[in-house]
Amino acid sequence: MYLLDSNVIIESKNRYYHFDICPGFWDALKKYHRITTIDYVIKELKDGKDDEIIRWIDDENVKTILKSKIIRIDSDDIQESFGEVAEYISTLSQPQSEKDKFLSKADPWLIAASKIRGHTIVTHEKYIPDPNTKKIKIPNVAEYFGVECISLCELLKRENIQFFLKESH
Repeated sequence: MYLLDSNVIIESKNRYYHFDICPGFWDALKKYHRITTIDYVIKELKDGKDDEIIRWIDDENVKTILKSKIIRIDSDDIQESFGEVAEYISTLSQPQSEKDKFLSKADPWLIAASKIRGHTIVTHEKYIPDPNTKKIKIPNVAEYFGVECISLCELLKRENIQFFLKESH
């Protein structure tokens, strides 16, 4: 299973896979049972006030499909895993403000859920080898917990998802 970070959905809409340009991308997110996310990412997307993304999430067809796929973070095992992630974050050298910022988002929950369920995180964030970097990145924390992170392009290649030009006359 693949868990999408909110930045993948936002960037897809804002760049290469806009709803009007590549509806096949959005169909793939709905149809491929191995592609999902956590409920906190959905909350983050709705809190972002992007009307197009909110309309897509709230579409009855999408809602029905997502409801059966979305991973809820309120399970005991994910809550416990989040505690381990938070404990690890507390040991990092980054400023407390950066730790608080990281822990207040969906990012640590994605890692916690992936760690417990053996899922792969799909994110646009890149691993930063410098431990003294100010910002805490998903791939850096995920690596510590043995969670794989890949790009959207890698997901599309792995799952052999292709988009074709529709001829219009």
